[in-house]
Amino acid sequence: MPIRPLNISIIGIGHVGHHVALQLFRAGYRIHQLCSRDERALETASLCQSTLVHHVRDLDPEADVYVFCVQDDKLADAVLQLNVSGKLILHTSASMDTVPAFTDNTFGVLYPLQTFNRNTEMSFEEVPFFISAERTDDLTTIREMASSMSKYVYEVKDDVRRALHVAAVFANNFSNHMYVIASEICEHNGIPFSVLSPLIERTTAQAMHRSPADVQTGPAIRNDLKTINRHLQYLHEYHKQYEEVYRQITHSIINKHKP
Repeated sequence: MPIRPLNISIIGIGHVGHHVALQLFRAGYRIHQLCSRDERALETASLCQSTLVHHVRDLDPEADVYVFCVQDDKLADAVLQLNVSGKLILHTSASMDTVPAFTDNTFGVLYPLQTFNRNTEMSFEEVPFFISAERTDDLTTIREMASSMSKYVYEVKDDVRRALHVAAVFANNFSNHMYVIASEICEHNGIPFSVLSPLIERTTAQAMHRSPADVQTGPAIRNDLKTINRHLQYLHEYHKQYEEVYRQITHSIINKHKP
């Protein structure tokens, strides 16, 4: 594994920070320090041959790049606690601006578009990274970091990155919530959720190889009002909390596929 010249410190060792730290370490970067109050970060530090501090103010100024993997609403406060100057500060947020209005450091974005769980081993090779920076030389550094982990690296503006995050919420978070609802309906009727696995797998595969709009099926696209009303009646009686969800999505499909 070649040793890359940059020293990198990572702040926030949750689901994202854990995997980013491991991937950068495996790519040959020196992980100088990790910052987290989560006791599980000790394991991450050991795997990365790094040291752990518990507060941002305790990070030393010896790193070249500081990567913040914290929640959006905590980013500004966390950066303001960092006692360094003239360094490259990165965040992994989809929705925050590239250049926050504070400190005399330079800023950039290293955003991996993926869902993360620190308990699940994963490779970043297929994970798309979306990057940006306020300075050209910093962008080169960020691109090298991203390319060391993934085959897919794209430079995008802040508004495009935010739009991608909206799309990701629909594709991942909302679709998973649909699985939650389906699972509850199955459980209520004594049916294992696993019976839907072949349907879910085929639907996903078709959407990946063709336009999702072209493979839409179901009563809404057929405008099958009798079936739709029977479904609504069932939900009203047994799962009333999901009746309006069904109604709104049905209307959206009908409106999308109007001739």
